[in-house]
Amino acid sequence: MKIKEIKHHLRKAVNEAPVNILEDIKHQKVEVMKNHDYITRQEPIKKKSLKPIYAFTTISVILVIAISMFYQGDAITSQVFIDINPGIEISLNKNENVINMEAINIEEDVILSIDYYRKNVYQVIPMLLDMLSQNGFINEDKNTMLVSIKSVSDKISKENIEKLSSTIKSFFTVRDSSVLILKQEIKEDDEAIKGSYKDYLTAGKYTFIKNLTKLDSDLIFEDLVYLSLKELIELSKDISLDLTSIIESDEDVYQYYDEKMNSQLSLESAIEIALGLSNGGVVENIELEEDDGRLYYEIEIRKENQEFEIVLDALTGQVLEFEKDIDFEYDHINGSDEILDIKEISVIALDFTKGGVIIEIELNFDDSKSTYEVIVRTETAEHILLINAHTGEIIKAEYDRVDDKIISNNILSIKEIQDKVIELTDGGLVKQIELEEDDGRLYYEIEIKRESQEIELVLDAYTGQVLEYENENELDQAHFDKLEEILDIEKISSIALEFTKGGVIIEIELEHEDNTFIYKITIVSEAREHILMINARSGEIIKAENETTDDKFSDKNLISAKEALNKAYELTNGGTLVDIELNKDDGKFIYEIEIEKDSLEYEIEVDGQSGEIISFDH
Repeated sequence: MKIKEIKHHLRKAVNEAPVNILEDIKHQKVEVMKNHDYITRQEPIKKKSLKPIYAFTTISVILVIAISMFYQGDAITSQVFIDINPGIEISLNKNENVINMEAINIEEDVILSIDYYRKNVYQVIPMLLDMLSQNGFINEDKNTMLVSIKSVSDKISKENIEKLSSTIKSFFTVRDSSVLILKQEIKEDDEAIKGSYKDYLTAGKYTFIKNLTKLDSDLIFEDLVYLSLKELIELSKDISLDLTSIIESDEDVYQYYDEKMNSQLSLESAIEIALGLSNGGVVENIELEEDDGRLYYEIEIRKENQEFEIVLDALTGQVLEFEKDIDFEYDHINGSDEILDIKEISVIALDFTKGGVIIEIELNFDDSKSTYEVIVRTETAEHILLINAHTGEIIKAEYDRVDDKIISNNILSIKEIQDKVIELTDGGLVKQIELEEDDGRLYYEIEIKRESQEIELVLDAYTGQVLEYENENELDQAHFDKLEEILDIEKISSIALEFTKGGVIIEIELEHEDNTFIYKITIVSEAREHILMINARSGEIIKAENETTDDKFSDKNLISAKEALNKAYELTNGGTLVDIELNKDDGKFIYEIEIEKDSLEYEIEVDGQSGEIISFDH
């Protein structure tokens, strides 16, 4: 066992030893003598030398007093709890020296690395903060600290917590960093407070969470236990709790967090930094994320055949991750990298197998070369060929004997299927063709990539009839032409709010039904939820329903749906609204917006209170 661990266990044993041995002896009741003993009778006895006894007694008394003083010197008179995620529990004696220190949610070795025993707490605190900083528990994002104290008297608690707060501030000031310190005094018994959460929470954080639930009865203790300190404060801010009634701080807590949020990079600035790193391109996705209290932007950029994934610190703009991949499909789709087409590959494959039926062709891309995997079925075997897509060279050939059940001389050839595909899709890169059988019917499943479109076709293997056609990105132009005729969101919002006599619009969705465009609008007003169906061209209210609901959107200083949409339009440079919905997620109000423009679909999230763009995807 390591010396530090032995010392640690000895100190814990000392803490549990009785501290009032002498006092108990002094106050014991003395019984009056009722009978003489041999001394009071003064019977002559042979005298013995008492010097050895006196000496032994004196030494024993001194030893007992020394041990007692040692134990009393280690008697715990107050406890300090510092919560930063993790939490630290510090036990102090009457001289404010550290007798014991324990960690919650981090390895005990981290604490044992500090030589704290019998050192003054104001000397130990900077050592502790330095250790936590080095291990990444304190940084620009994680700089909120809850300092709690439990002492033998209120006066000592108030004095100690102020001195501790001053020591912590000095540590951060020297390092040119900011810190928000929340202070509270604990008056209940530590073990009684923590109960079953003693291995996860300090008494300080437990008390803070318990007091939050007292401020708002809708809060459930178990739901808050695993939230970070920062998340607890943001939740309190979102539901407008008065934190000053349960904690003290030298700063306005909510104002501090507002300034912290305002100091973070705007979405536009993050995009500018990312595009500088990729040397241009198109931003395909940007999202603001949080991990263990740290905010960061995840950005995806496409530049010709290159794909960039960039992660930026949302406060400093520091590049946390930078990754570039080559999209080998891009060159093939755009014609800058010549490969053999499906017809040519099928001829090579069938020539090698001496006939048969091609049941699958798949084009694969990798860093070194592009290849076709071709499966050919003959009467007795199934051949699997790997063919260089550029040269037609057969790289690998395997075959297995099979009982043929799919051979037919009447099905369309791959060449005929290729011609049919070109006719239907006006060109594009065929990535995969597969011959399938279902209930005795043979059909080809085909995947085509063309620019931003991914097309899936199902053709009858005998007739070439189109059984299925799906284009994930391409939208009918007639659809867009009709969209130009509908009322805009400002007009439709005005019609809806006039009908409900006010309220908060939480969702607007544009639907297309029986060649008619309809707006479905949901409004919350005075504990009732209204659902309106409005003709998107005429503004006529087709249907209106309402029901009782828990109004969680009123009086929350929300921006309007129109304002949120305008924020989204700034990113997409206009477009047509498909859906806008106001939701509440972890105490945060968010507008989720879908916009169509130029055959593309955009998904954007806007903060319902600040108007800040949270995420952007297309």
